[in-house]
Amino acid sequence: MDDAAEAVAQAFAKWWPAWASDQGLTAHDARLADPSPEGYARVAEGLRELLARLPPEGGDLDADVLRQVLEEELFGIEELALHRRDPDLARDLFDHVFGLLAKPAGRSPRDALAAVAARLAAAPAFLEAGRRRVAPDEAPRLWVEVALESVAEAPALLAAVEAAGEAAALGGDEARALSRAVALARDALAAHEAWLRSDVLPHARGATKIGPEAFARLLRVRRIGADAAAIAATGERVIARETARVHDLAVTVLASRGREPGAEPVAHALAAVREDRPADFAAVLATYDEAIAGSRAFVVDRGLATAPDVPLRVVETPAYLRHLIPFAAYLDPGRWSPRPEGVYLVTPKVDLAAFPRAEVRTTTVHEAWPGHHLQLSVARSIPLGRFLAGATEYIEGWALYCEDLMLRHGFLTTPEERFVQAKDSLWRALRIRLDVGLATGTIPFEAAVAQLVDALGFSEAEARAEAKRYTLEPGYNLSYMWGKLAFLDLRERWVASGRVDERTFHDRVLAAGALPFPLLERALEA
Repeated sequence: MDDAAEAVAQAFAKWWPAWASDQGLTAHDARLADPSPEGYARVAEGLRELLARLPPEGGDLDADVLRQVLEEELFGIEELALHRRDPDLARDLFDHVFGLLAKPAGRSPRDALAAVAARLAAAPAFLEAGRRRVAPDEAPRLWVEVALESVAEAPALLAAVEAAGEAAALGGDEARALSRAVALARDALAAHEAWLRSDVLPHARGATKIGPEAFARLLRVRRIGADAAAIAATGERVIARETARVHDLAVTVLASRGREPGAEPVAHALAAVREDRPADFAAVLATYDEAIAGSRAFVVDRGLATAPDVPLRVVETPAYLRHLIPFAAYLDPGRWSPRPEGVYLVTPKVDLAAFPRAEVRTTTVHEAWPGHHLQLSVARSIPLGRFLAGATEYIEGWALYCEDLMLRHGFLTTPEERFVQAKDSLWRALRIRLDVGLATGTIPFEAAVAQLVDALGFSEAEARAEAKRYTLEPGYNLSYMWGKLAFLDLRERWVASGRVDERTFHDRVLAAGALPFPLLERALEA
């Protein structure tokens, strides 16, 4: 299957230049994706051609892995067709630029900025072509508002580009080319904002939901192995369990400080946890660096998994993404990067109570060691077809499983850390309810926001940013807890039963690639 995997990778790089650049394939740095209706049609046709080359399902595992990857992409274009309803082309454009700034991947600053200039210079044609893909009367008003938020962040991105140009001491033709590109992009984004306000917003009557039938098909194409009702029922059981655990640990936190729980122990415990925080945002970033070093050393010392030597850099979340990343996120090191490096995004807050030390440590377990950074660093060296697989329930499930793992092994030990881990587990369980409900239309958006505020103590702004993301990514956010439970089940059958030790289990799981669990089980058995 090596030739088939190579053909798929080459096609993906051609269709999605931002992905290619992020992975270190510099040949596509000067290009933008084709966001037009014709561009999507060409990708769909290409996916069908690649599928037709594969042998029948059920034989070769690696062929079945590629089939699932291609079928999911095709389903997203032809059946979900969210691009017809989502007018946030500015975010698409920014994604082509930010990766070049945040992940140079072996490029010199001049080469990276030359690619940025080429992409920004193409912004007018990109935005114009992309507008033709959008049916304004099918666009949800909420998504138009998100698109306007993205455009509002354009000055911050363009200022970052200009600052990078100054830092690189560009001169002559290079400086002029970058300046012209920034000016072209600025004018094009202003025109795009005018289009959103005049041509889309007044007509936006679409729903954010995809509906129960499309959601059921999405679960099948992803090989989730359960229907929406079963997933939702599991979510409710975990919500009940974790709600009780959060309450009990909140009482423990308060008791450790000699405080009475009162009528709202969870809120009081959360306030107590937030008292222990860094003094400023520079200290916040330093605290994340400390947590990264400590968690990696713990993984190595305890022999929980084989740890590749891939550095991880903490970076302030760019302003243009903060309305969609209220907390933290991770960017992988890139398969073909000559100098691989993970990037850990941390969103700054005015109120530093958002960065209690206990929460920094639990979040770092999820995003860094042994979570995303370990998993995606290992993925750089696995067979290409397995690398192209990106089952969300595996990727996010692994990171959430790692929170439980590090709690069990004693990295997260204080009452505050145990409370935060339980609260975050409840958050991911609640995502099952909200993801299923928002996608199928059984939970209104404002009700989802209210549940995030009431159950987790989110601010209104944080809750709205979370819920917006849920509507834009149907089926994604349920994957955290669903995947964690699947990993715990696998561990029970492989480690607790004595078939392999824990380190071997983790190494084999990571080496298999981010596969849907039915395919992952086949890989483990093989």
